[in-house]
Amino acid sequence: MSGHLRRRREPLRTWWLNWYVYIVPSILLIAYVMYVLVGVHKYSIPWLGDSEGFSEMCKAIVDFSSIVLGIYGFLIPAVIGRQDKFNKIFWETVDKKRFSKDIQRLIISGMITILLSSGLLIADIFSPKMCAFVVGFLWWFLIFYCCNSIRFVSIFVSLIVEGQSKSDEKESDECQEQSEKHKEIKNRLDNKLPKF
Repeated sequence: MSGHLRRRREPLRTWWLNWYVYIVPSILLIAYVMYVLVGVHKYSIPWLGDSEGFSEMCKAIVDFSSIVLGIYGFLIPAVIGRQDKFNKIFWETVDKKRFSKDIQRLIISGMITILLSSGLLIADIFSPKMCAFVVGFLWWFLIFYCCNSIRFVSIFVSLIVEGQSKSDEKESDECQEQSEKHKEIKNRLDNKLPKF
């Protein structure tokens, strides 16, 4: 029964992994639209853009997005260029075209997030409707970028950790083989030495 359930859940899990980067931001965008249309207008909930910390929030988003993009700028060449057995297996099994498109999508969404949040630093000259519209786009791209970042960080961490553990196992096996060779040589030498 558990094997049957596992087989039934596998397509659902695969579907979720393929689409959650679009579903989660879209759900949160719908919540944002409800906040703007219903909360701000109907119930007089304070508008985000009226906050004194709005520009600081935009600066923080720019900094966050830039740091994450910088990490990817370091991680992608460092991890992809590694020469170990785990990386070799990964590159033999991964759909390279899709992986490349996923990385491009991640980088482009990060750049769009930076541009939108930078543009909102001059929100004081925008009309309230225009500002709400840009914040909605920023909200969607920021969540999309975060979802993609989580996905790729987990891939890169597994590549680093698994590759390192495989390398450590190989080194351990080599050390054990050398230790056995040393014992064998020592035994042969001991046998050849005259007994006193």
